Amino acid sequence: HEITINGDYITHRLGSDIHKGDEFQLVISYGSWFAAEVEDKNSFAFVGCTVAPGFDFKDFEIANKTEMLREYPKIKSEILRLIK
Repeated sequence: HEITINGDYITHRLGSDIHKGDEFQLVISYGSWFAAEVEDKNSFAFVGCTVAPGFDFKDFEIANKTEMLREYPKIKSEILRLIK
């Protein structure tokens, strides 16, 4: 799940079945919010996140549910499901 810097909501599907539109990897652009979930709630995923050109914790931000709901009311159900 991605919310771009312009406020567009995009869903991506990671996986190995390219015929179903799966992608092996994904690039999330600067300024986007992102979240991930598995389709089968009884499964799991091992995920890595690489940042470039570098990472500084002063630039790191965890999404605040109240602020996200105010900013993106059209995707309320997704926000409520993904932000604990």
